[in-house]
Amino acid sequence: MTVEPEWVHPSPDPDTVRRLATALDCSDVLASVLATRGVTDPERAARWLSPSTDAIHDPAGLPDLEPAVDRLASAVTGSESVLVYADRDVDGVTGCAALRPLLADLGATVDSHIPGKYDGYGLDANVLADRAAAGTDLVVAVDCGTTAHEAVDAAVDGGTDVVVVDHHDPDEQLPAAAACVNPRRADCTYPNTDLAAGALAWKVGQALVTTQDPVRIERYHRRTLPLAAVATIGDYVPLTLENRAIVREGFQRLPDCGLAGLERSATHCGVESLADLGWSLVPLLNAAQEADSGDVMLEVLLATERRRIDTLLERLEQFREDRRQARAERIAHLQACFEAQVDPDDPAYVVRTDDYVGGAAMNDLSEEWYRPVFTVRRKDDGYTGGARSAPDVDLLGVLEACADLLSDHWGHPGAAGYTMDLDAPAPFERRVKEAIHARYDVDEFRPTLDIDVVIEPTVLHEGIVQEIDALAPFGTDHDEPLVLVEAVAFDSFEQFGDGDEHWKGHPADGEFEVLDWGGELLPTVEAGMAYDLAGSLSEDDWSGGVVLEVEGASHQ
Repeated sequence: MTVEPEWVHPSPDPDTVRRLATALDCSDVLASVLATRGVTDPERAARWLSPSTDAIHDPAGLPDLEPAVDRLASAVTGSESVLVYADRDVDGVTGCAALRPLLADLGATVDSHIPGKYDGYGLDANVLADRAAAGTDLVVAVDCGTTAHEAVDAAVDGGTDVVVVDHHDPDEQLPAAAACVNPRRADCTYPNTDLAAGALAWKVGQALVTTQDPVRIERYHRRTLPLAAVATIGDYVPLTLENRAIVREGFQRLPDCGLAGLERSATHCGVESLADLGWSLVPLLNAAQEADSGDVMLEVLLATERRRIDTLLERLEQFREDRRQARAERIAHLQACFEAQVDPDDPAYVVRTDDYVGGAAMNDLSEEWYRPVFTVRRKDDGYTGGARSAPDVDLLGVLEACADLLSDHWGHPGAAGYTMDLDAPAPFERRVKEAIHARYDVDEFRPTLDIDVVIEPTVLHEGIVQEIDALAPFGTDHDEPLVLVEAVAFDSFEQFGDGDEHWKGHPADGEFEVLDWGGELLPTVEAGMAYDLAGSLSEDDWSGGVVLEVEGASHQ
């Protein structure tokens, strides 16, 4: 059940387009993209096209930064025992990879803990209590801890201080930590509330180096900015101007960052462009979450010996293949559950399943069905579940409306998890649907193709592709520009791939090719027919020509 998107055409002001094109010395195509996205001031547009270190803010505005740095400084000068505890995804692990070596180099005795595949997410109160009993002086919680009151209390009660470095939404009350550095706090004055946790850890480290050993700051940035870039892409945070600058600056330092494991991983993945970070490197690193142990990704990033790095990369490749197969199986299972349980007209799809399905499969099907998707699965003496939503739905707000039915809930507005007692699934399903109905117009749950600019076939050339590339990196809240090429007729076309599943067309006018990956949008082309094609532009790696990768098609 795929929901057809609505095409939304651009209507930029012509005078603004001309003014931008003149001021930036660029084509009307790029100027139209900027104007359509609300970037109408030439000075702002220039910064938007070339984000660099001047777009990266001073970390001083982060809440609790000073007490956090003071406590870390005390730990390194006193050679204290420090545990860096990080979530197991790429965001948490890159933050751990930034702080663990730094704290050790500055004089602390450092260990790390990353939960394994079956250990869940967030701080574990039992682990912290055990570490406190073993004499750990300080826990640094990366990408977790803001709402982990019980776990933080367990550490503090055992005589261990906690510094939280996290970006998840806080409760009304902060944990009893020595510091909670979190840009999502209500009292935060930092301009960018959408930092990834790995980038936040980099900033905390920057502030520590500045106070403890300022002469090494450039070396620190060279080693850790690439980690912050990977975290920013990997955690799908909105690509604000600062976040784009972090990714660009980190990418530039990646080939010679001094972290042999990260450099080798990037080479192994063929990372040559900003897009390759998200398409290749991040998925490979995140595949480490399939390991029973949570330490595999961290070991890859910090390893120094080439043979060991290559052995670990082979493991990651196997984990990645396992993930692909599991994802396909989970999608098939969810689809079967959907067909057996769900009314397609429901405002949200609550699916009961006996199997773990994971966030990736839920994301895929939420995008296909264009409904919020909630799962409920029996576990131990109750139920657990997760939620994802392609429509703009605040999942945490919906779960708050169900709070009396839940044992616990956590996550982001677009991705959340929860647990509940044995008698809760039926009332939970009803409450979720009621909450969605009360808050949203379900008739507006329809995907859109938001077109940035309309182009005639004859004006496409490599220069336009290169101009649009200046807007990279692309991602959350900053999609790759979608162009509409009107009235395209084809001289010829061909199918390719192992099963001829892909489609390539050669237009009669214009020097470009059209690609339809999967062959679903243009399964048949009739002679003499003209098509309006919406898609993204790229440059062919072999010929250097222009390629339009189709995301929507309609015939005239």
